[in-house]
Amino acid sequence: WGLKSSAADKDWKQLRCPPLEMFHFSRVVVDEFTYLSGRDREMVLNLKATFRWVLSGTPPVGGFADVKGIASFLGIHLGVDEAPPFSKKEQTKAEKFHHFREMHTSAWHARRHQLAQVFLDRFVRQNVAEIDEIPWEEHIEAVTLPPAERAIYMELEHHLQAMEMKTVKAVKASNKRGAGESDKEARLREVLGASGTPEEALLKRCSHFDLAGAASSARAACEEVVAVREAQLEDCKKELTECIAEAGALHDAIA
Repeated sequence: WGLKSSAADKDWKQLRCPPLEMFHFSRVVVDEFTYLSGRDREMVLNLKATFRWVLSGTPPVGGFADVKGIASFLGIHLGVDEAPPFSKKEQTKAEKFHHFREMHTSAWHARRHQLAQVFLDRFVRQNVAEIDEIPWEEHIEAVTLPPAERAIYMELEHHLQAMEMKTVKAVKASNKRGAGESDKEARLREVLGASGTPEEALLKRCSHFDLAGAASSARAACEEVVAVREAQLEDCKKELTECIAEAGALHDAIA
């Protein structure tokens, strides 16, 4: 910015990039203020202006803290925070103790709600969207998956059916109890990780054969699944052989 240059000391107009906080604006308009956070939010709050407007299509008004956040952009302080504005890890022991010590009455909460409503009634305006209903049409196109992609899809479908179409929470619960996680369950967790329902996971699977992007083609992904299943089959045979041998040894010892 050139704040320490001799030219700037004599004339502030010589600054290469004067800070916005140096000026007093007639009007500051903040569009989509809900997306501001961190340094950007603090910079906007520190701007000086005669009039301030904040715009948003979906302003948060679910509670006092939301309304207080809107009021801060207009330079209005509605009251103290009900809880420290930090996470539990960021709070000091004194802040945690103070939060549990101070118990607010129902009248205190009602007063805060009233203040928030007064602010909304006085400063907030809502425009009605002057648009007609948007016409739309739905077209369903039947798509036949190639054999390799269909095999991958059916494997996931069969596993979900075996789990009675349970979500990933059931898999996580079983793992917390100490149950071993198979390759199929690991891939199931990977697919369901970002899916809310098994149906959504199946929709993603039929849209693309490999969400992880490790396989170059559906055939390669299918061959990888086959290789894993063959390795698991050999492990099962080996484990079964060991169990039979152990059972035979126990039978001979008893006899």
